[in-house]
Amino acid sequence: MTTLDKLKRQTPADRLKMLHQLTNDNSEYSFFNMHDTDLAEYLDFNNYTVLIRPDADADGNTKCESCGNTILADARCPHCYVLSERLSTAAKKDVRVIAIRADSLIGNDSYSFIDECLSATNIVEELDAANIESPVDAIRHFITAQGYQYERGLDARAGNDNDPELLLFNEWEKKRHAHLLTLKNNTFGTAPLHGQLSE
Repeated sequence: MTTLDKLKRQTPADRLKMLHQLTNDNSEYSFFNMHDTDLAEYLDFNNYTVLIRPDADADGNTKCESCGNTILADARCPHCYVLSERLSTAAKKDVRVIAIRADSLIGNDSYSFIDECLSATNIVEELDAANIESPVDAIRHFITAQGYQYERGLDARAGNDNDPELLLFNEWEKKRHAHLLTLKNNTFGTAPLHGQLSE
């Protein structure tokens, strides 16, 4: 496939990202006003490789993985609400998701509702809605959310000191407190996370 063919198959978002990158590399050219033929020649001459996404057509559309309807490649299907595979894959690579999945208290194999019930996309959507950008704040946010789950369990208990819900909550509180101190002291995982956690 020629560079010109690849340019024709680019999504608008990918084209915009590429043009910004080219402008950063060489501000002497007006890439945004350049015809595709001239742009392809420039890219070939300067040894650029145009990457295209195989899951999207020239209009940036793809087939929904669930119901087969045509949807935007960077969108949720309006028919069945399933996210496109591209967004799902991107969510799994989000640094906030990676940090949460690696967290010993709420991450993989922790049996938290975050581990058991939330997909990477669910996590990203929740964090984006709350305007949370840093991995540390993301962990703190979902530790709080897990705490709310245990608190809801207290509402269903019989009221005895040995109720399983109360015992679980007390155990969670001890773990949560110790874990937040560990994170605050920057000993989480194999690499330091920037920012601070507080109770």
